[in-house]
Amino acid sequence: MKKILLFLFVILLAAAGACLLLNKCLRLLPLRTPSQIRSYTGEKIIYDVRLGRVDLGSMSLSNQGIVKLQDKELNLTTAETKLTQFKDVENIYSDPETFLPLRVERNITKWLLREQITEEYDQDNFTVTITKARGRHAHKTQIKSDSAIQNPLLIPHYLRRMPELHIGKTITVNLPSKRLEVRLAAIEDVEVPAGVFKSYHFISIPAHIEIWITADEQRIPVKIQESGILSYSMLMREYSR
Repeated sequence: MKKILLFLFVILLAAAGACLLLNKCLRLLPLRTPSQIRSYTGEKIIYDVRLGRVDLGSMSLSNQGIVKLQDKELNLTTAETKLTQFKDVENIYSDPETFLPLRVERNITKWLLREQITEEYDQDNFTVTITKARGRHAHKTQIKSDSAIQNPLLIPHYLRRMPELHIGKTITVNLPSKRLEVRLAAIEDVEVPAGVFKSYHFISIPAHIEIWITADEQRIPVKIQESGILSYSMLMREYSR
C-alpha cells in the first residue's frame, strides 16, 4: 500500500511540474512567426496627438526590425513624441516572438530639464526595474507582478500580431501599474487625418484605453485613445514603409 501511495505521489509531482512548465510556456506563446514580425520592419506611423479638439503635437512610431543587444536578437521599436516644451524619445526592445518588452530607454526633455529613464524587464521573474536619472541624481524602483509585464506603447502592436481576431475576444494586459482586460468590441469605420478605415475596435475593462486597428492584413493601429480626466487621442496622419 505504501509503495502504491509513493508511486501516486511521484506521479502527482511530475504532473504538477508539467503544469507549471506548460503555464510558463503558455505565457510566452508566439503571437505570430518571426518572419511575420519582420514584415513590419521599416514601418513608420505618424500620429497627431490631441486633447479633445486641441492639437498638442505629434508622435512618430517606427519598427526598426531585429537588432542585437547584449548578444540577443531583439525587436526594436522607436518612438518620438513632440509636444509644446516636451520631447520624449524611446527605444523599446522586445522579444521577437512574444513581443514582451525586455528593455526600454527613454530620454525626456521638459522645458530645460532632462531626464533619462531605463526599464529593465525580467519576464522570467515578472519584475521591472525602473531607473530615473536627472543630472547626478538617480532613483531606482522595482515592481513585482504575478505574470509577464507588458509596455503601454506595445499594446496595439501586441494586438495586431495575434493570429486570430473575432468579436468578443478578450486578453489580459498586465502593465506595471495596472491590469486590464482588453476586448474586441466591434468592427467599424473610423476616421483619422489619413482617411477612413474599417477597423477592429478594442476597449479595456476597466475603461482606460481604446484602440482601433485596421481590419486587413496590415492591421495598422490608426487610432489610440486614453480615457481619464485628461484623455488624449493619437490619430494616424501618415503611414509609410
